Amino acid sequence: MKFHLTFLFVLLGFVGPVCAQTSSVPKVISDGFATYKAVGADKAVESWFAGSLLATDLAAKAKFVTVLTNFEVKNGRYSGYESIGSVVLSPSVKYCYVVFLYDNAPLYAWFEVYTVGDKDIVTSYQTNPIATEILPASFFVKNKSG
Repeated sequence: MKFHLTFLFVLLGFVGPVCAQTSSVPKVISDGFATYKAVGADKAVESWFAGSLLATDLAAKAKFVTVLTNFEVKNGRYSGYESIGSVVLSPSVKYCYVVFLYDNAPLYAWFEVYTVGDKDIVTSYQTNPIATEILPASFFVKNKSG
């Protein structure tokens, strides 16, 4: 019985890190936020989509720009972002969870980042003003207070 429990604990030690959570964002994400702050949503989306198939998808670009500009109209000026965390799915794929900060409300988002060699490419994204629609349930359990 002791052997089985020991084996189980060792096995769990190897399985846990597979979907490890980190708090840093790749340069492609932080550069896009710097561009958003400096020159606006249109150029930020170009920055995030650079090198991706999304860069040639004019409808996807227009949709993301519209979401960001409409959110600014309703919720005030964009003032920055915060990294909520990242989930590493594999050595080449991670999901980066962030919150866009506006004068009157936050906008939650994730970016799927695919790493090829030393290049990070945003391959997908999603935004929503409701945190529970964007963030995995584990983020709420991990950060539970009170």
